[in-house]
Parts: sequence; structure tokens; C-alpha cells
Amino acid sequence: MKYFKITVKTIIEFYGGDIGNEELYLDIDSGRDYIEDLSIKRHRNELVVRQYRTQRGDLIRDPEVRLDISNGDWEAVEYREDPHTHQIDHDGLQLDDFLCRWATNLEEQFL
Repeated sequence: MKYFKITVKTIIEFYGGDIGNEELYLDIDSGRDYIEDLSIKRHRNELVVRQYRTQRGDLIRDPEVRLDISNGDWEAVEYREDPHTHQIDHDGLQLDDFLCRWATNLEEQFL
């Protein structure tokens, strides 16, 4: 999770955002047809990071992770990859390996 946290914070700063704001919305166009756009939203103690595309007017999350950041640690509580994967656990999901791989991809695609 540490690498993912550093990568997301770096992307936020690179695109002029501030993770310290309780209300944050970044929508970043990848500029390439083969890479999904990136959205990072913070509302108080919740942070949502998603890559997405629109298909026939529907939002396709590929993937989306919802994090509880209330105590300074980031805890993944919801994971979604459309159309078939949706996991929720308010005590935390074990996504560290996936988030590490995704962080590497996000660095290559958006930094």
C-alpha cells in the first residue's frame, strides 16, 4: 500500500491537486485511446481512485478502489472492476499486491 500511496500523492501533486484538501477532484485524460482515463476524488475521509472508459454511454471502471484514509493510513474498503468484480469489506481488503502493480502502471501512464 505504501508504494500506491506515494504514487497517488505524486500524481495528485503533479496535476496541481492537494491531497490535504478534504474535497478533491481530479479527472485526468490519458490522451491515448489504449489507456483509460484516471479519476481521483477525495471527500473527507474517503479517497476513490479509478481508471475508466465510457462504453455505449456506460461508465466502465477498470479498476476502481475506494479507500478509508481517516486515520492517516490508507485502507482499501471497496474494489470494483466492471462488469464482474465487486468486493466490499469495511474492515479492509487485502489488495497490496494488486495496488503495487497498479501503482507501477499509473506511474508509467500519468507521470
